[in-house]
Amino acid sequence: MTGRKRPTPYSQEQLAGLCRRWQVIELALCGSGLCGAVRPDGDLDVLVSFASDASWGLFDRVALQDELSELFGREVHLVERGEPHNPLRLREFHTALEVVYAADRRRPPAGRTGPEGNG
Repeated sequence: MTGRKRPTPYSQEQLAGLCRRWQVIELALCGSGLCGAVRPDGDLDVLVSFASDASWGLFDRVALQDELSELFGREVHLVERGEPHNPLRLREFHTALEVVYAADRRRPPAGRTGPEGNG
């Protein structure tokens, strides 16, 4: 975290558990919510990168979005890194972007074993 104030309080431990469960390798808060321009009832833009072997469908993404909304206490707009988007919207995301979770790639995701099968 940088010196910026979080736009909404949340548990870092709960966020990390949620990200591991959903095979998120990076999660960032982005857009106007980081610049203090968000209203108390406004949504929060969240940019995610999934593990290469994650294959979530539309309903899965809605479920993840709902879980994130509950965690952050406000509606979340979920954006997956690499999806085609409006270039003006992307510029806004990258103007204010703060990574709040990055997976530890040295260990396998929860519930999986290492390459030798023994963890």
